[in-house]
Amino acid sequence: MYTSIALVAAFIVSMLGAVNAISLPPSCSRSCFISAVSASNCGVDFDCLCKDTAFVQKVKTCVPTACTAEQTPAVVEFANTQCDGQTGFPIEI
Repeated sequence: MYTSIALVAAFIVSMLGAVNAISLPPSCSRSCFISAVSASNCGVDFDCLCKDTAFVQKVKTCVPTACTAEQTPAVVEFANTQCDGQTGFPIEI
């Protein structure tokens, strides 16, 4: 349990440090990112995560079930901003 909390805290701190001009993704998507990060070998390294096709696919699969249609564009904007210039981006959900 404490490992999960530490991972979540590290992930959120990483996102805060990496965010350009937008805020964190909607809370509905945080469990999607956390689950995908936990399954990845990248830790909270955004450069690595953006290249991890399994991570990206997990997020893309999770978000439509976790977020409303109104929240999803903010999640897509967040992901595309963080992974700008990476192969496979921009993404659509």
